[in-house]
Amino acid sequence: IVDFNATTMFKYGNSWFYIKNGSVSFNTNTLVNYGGSWLHIKGGVWVKDTALVSYNGKWLFVKNGKVDFTYSGKVIGNGIYYTIKNGVKI
Repeated sequence: IVDFNATTMFKYGNSWFYIKNGSVSFNTNTLVNYGGSWLHIKGGVWVKDTALVSYNGKWLFVKNGKVDFTYSGKVIGNGIYYTIKNGVKI
């Protein structure tokens, strides 16, 4: 049975997919709150990368595919150093 109202994550094989309204949302490229963590979703798939990701007007530090709100320090992106405090670029 398919729940066409479901918004969740679904594991298939070695990948996790973002489900919105009962189907994989391949056009989703954002951060998604799931299970108490903010996950980096690209093309509907959870990507376990390390990056700065724009979300609601802020840049958040993602490590292994999850926003790391415990990290404070410097990161480099495109040859530029950025200061991160509690997972947010300042």
